Amino acid sequence: MKRKEYFKSFLGIFIGIMFYEFFIDMSDPFQNAWANYFTEIAVILTCVYGGIGIITFLSNKFSLFQTKENP
Repeated sequence: MKRKEYFKSFLGIFIGIMFYEFFIDMSDPFQNAWANYFTEIAVILTCVYGGIGIITFLSNKFSLFQTKENP
């Protein structure tokens, strides 16, 4: 797997974590219904971007194993 593909997959995970931290920090001052919305947005964005990063990483690894098995 190329270095660029590793970077892209881990960047997706990193962006997901940063979205989570950002929205959780935004929800701290409110402590009301808005805090719940910010928390839900954070969890959804973390799952989406983190999932994209993990799927990219695993699919690239799997395709690498396939090319090694079938020359």
